Amino acid sequence: GQRDPLVEYQREAYQLFSDLVDSVKRDTVKYLFHVQIAQAEAVRPAPQPQGPTKPVNVGGQVGRNDPCPCGSGKKYKRCHGK
Repeated sequence: GQRDPLVEYQREAYQLFSDLVDSVKRDTVKYLFHVQIAQAEAVRPAPQPQGPTKPVNVGGQVGRNDPCPCGSGKKYKRCHGK
């Protein structure tokens, strides 16, 4: 008898997917067994900034689209300008 093309398509797709999953499992195991652990380098602390930070705008009015003087990085209208 004849076979339904949709069923054959689904069967073929499932077989390809199963092959893909098996390939991923096989490659993962292969890579895990060939991993070489390297010696970690000593981490140096980041240099501390010198002196206090200055505000973005010293005196005067802050525009609505200017960065907020609090240092958040947001626009003034989205931070303290509400």
